[in-house]
Amino acid sequence: MIQLLICADDLTGAMDTGVQFAKKGIRTEVLVGRQVDFDRIDPAVQVLVVDTETRHTSPAEAEEAIYRLVVRGLEAGIRYYYKKTDSALRGNIGAELGGMLRAGGKPLFFFPAFPKNGRTTSKGIQMVNGVPVAESVFGKDPFEPVRHSRVGDIIGEQSQARVRDCLPGDALAPTCEDDILVCSAETDQELETWSRQFPENDSLFLAGCAGFAEYLPNSISFVREQPEKTVASEKLVVVSGSVNEITLLQLQESKAQADLWIELSDRQKFDPAYTQSEEWQAQLRRIREPDCRLAVLGVGRIDLEHEGEFERQTPQSQRRDVVSSNLGSIAQDILRNIKDVTLAVFGGDTLYKLLSLADTRIRPCWEIEPGVVAAQLQMEGETRYLITKSGGFGSSDMIGKIQAAVNPCKEEF
Repeated sequence: MIQLLICADDLTGAMDTGVQFAKKGIRTEVLVGRQVDFDRIDPAVQVLVVDTETRHTSPAEAEEAIYRLVVRGLEAGIRYYYKKTDSALRGNIGAELGGMLRAGGKPLFFFPAFPKNGRTTSKGIQMVNGVPVAESVFGKDPFEPVRHSRVGDIIGEQSQARVRDCLPGDALAPTCEDDILVCSAETDQELETWSRQFPENDSLFLAGCAGFAEYLPNSISFVREQPEKTVASEKLVVVSGSVNEITLLQLQESKAQADLWIELSDRQKFDPAYTQSEEWQAQLRRIREPDCRLAVLGVGRIDLEHEGEFERQTPQSQRRDVVSSNLGSIAQDILRNIKDVTLAVFGGDTLYKLLSLADTRIRPCWEIEPGVVAAQLQMEGETRYLITKSGGFGSSDMIGKIQAAVNPCKEEF
């Protein structure tokens, strides 16, 4: 039965958090959408991750979505809750934590750090590779810049919750005046130590990213099985809808080793009819060829000063959705027309569109490295192989690492 309900605001985040349990043999399932029928979930599932797709909604909509989901979870008898947040604190952080508080989730313990990926919390300040988050690449994001570095200030943009900073070595002893306790951590050891200090309670309300999720089994008693072994196809196709500088560097680094490398043009990104064009069909035939072992397709940088014809025809409010829909259609076409392929999708919006377009179920299995998840995708009655990665994660040679990891001769990762 479900012991832990994880509420994520985007799909790559849902995956990199869910895999923390799956890789330890804890049965985990990822669902997309806010309307969850808990009675229809497989009784063997212990961790249910729900992608509410609230990263880009209004704060009011995000708060209500989390509130309703947690209330239904409480009615279903679920004891433990985890609000998965972005490790760079993008999105509706304050509103979503507020939704959990409104549902009864007080006190709420918040662990924003993910030390393995360079995200640390020092005296309440969120850092990215040693730089305050508002001064990092995430503060320069063209769509959703992070404007504050103090976690309490980020929460305060959307919530009146009472926030208190807790430092390593402090006791987790909330008072009646505490709504949210922001727990700083700069190392994995500090996260692990925090995970063993929760006060006994019938329910536990937590928040954080995949970094702290890895240590939640210290606090919750799960039944464990043998982790699954998967073998994927050595033909790798990367479809990236991320404009994060970290991902753009990864795509550029892969150019020399790729058999096909495409930075999508204005038309390819913004024309909804692109996947019906002969131009795309020719690219698909090239990807299908046996000698094409690595194909990389990415959107490139957003150039705010030089808009193309199709971009100008797309209203500003719709551009993100149009681009992610086109990338989702490209990814779907690849899976439907090339059976022997491992598809890597960078960016949660693109992954969501892919799953929305096809009748699919997804289950995280193992990690290539922190934030990079290998999964089984059930699509139209067949098992396919999928790699997911959030835009802001990983070293510059990430695509080479993924290609090495999907070697079909490997039996265990």
